[in-house]
Amino acid sequence: MYGIFMECFVALKTYFGTVGHAALFAAALISLAITEKNKKIRLILIYMPIVMIALFLLPVTRKVYVRLVDGATYYRLLWMIPFAVVTAYAGCRVLMRLHGMWKYAATALIAAAILFTGTDVYRVPYATKTENAYHIPQYVIDICDTIMPADDERDVYAAVPDMLTFYIRQYTSRICLIYGRESVEPAWNNYDPIHEVMQGDKTTGVIDTKKLITLTRETPSKQCSYVILNTSDKLDVPLEDQGLKKLATISGYDVYEDPVAKKNMDDLLGQYGK
Repeated sequence: MYGIFMECFVALKTYFGTVGHAALFAAALISLAITEKNKKIRLILIYMPIVMIALFLLPVTRKVYVRLVDGATYYRLLWMIPFAVVTAYAGCRVLMRLHGMWKYAATALIAAAILFTGTDVYRVPYATKTENAYHIPQYVIDICDTIMPADDERDVYAAVPDMLTFYIRQYTSRICLIYGRESVEPAWNNYDPIHEVMQGDKTTGVIDTKKLITLTRETPSKQCSYVILNTSDKLDVPLEDQGLKKLATISGYDVYEDPVAKKNMDDLLGQYGK
């Protein structure tokens, strides 16, 4: 039980980011506990956060959550606690009771406390300078533009490497993915045969292209008109031998079009007059 409690405590500590922010939140709770008289506000901004933090730290809560959901997302329970709202509201309550220069001085002090107890979000390792208005890698946009259907054409299906599954649908809904994050994340244990083949043989790492293309053409209504692979992927035979056409190589990704799958989809839709 102690080990589970420490895991929860570390998650809470990580969520706050710094001791300073945790101290600000604690000070805000104490301030509201003393000065706030409105029962509804006290319930939402004082009692509820305290109870939820206590429940979060309880090993029993984590055990129940893991059994019903999964352990990887337990920290997300903290998203329901209005840390920022409590701190901001408490600060505003203090300022409302001050006047003149005291109010200006207190405003500067509170702002400085928030600023200097936090960390610059742009200094974290995974933060990079944005390349476009969509805030996704530019190569994703270039790949999407290469296979994007025209306005008068149907949406297309594509089989893509894991990394691209996180970005493509942020840019366009015209490109449908044959599998998504539910198959990419191992913890979710959602099996997809196409995804498995695209990972390559477990021993040699070689992709069986015949099996891959057989699968991407298998479902009549979801045939992959496009297949995208990493240029570093090992193939038993080139995809051109399976009837595919290489359209481009973009930032380490080979983009292939499958004329057979496209024709099959066109024929299928033609049967329904679409």
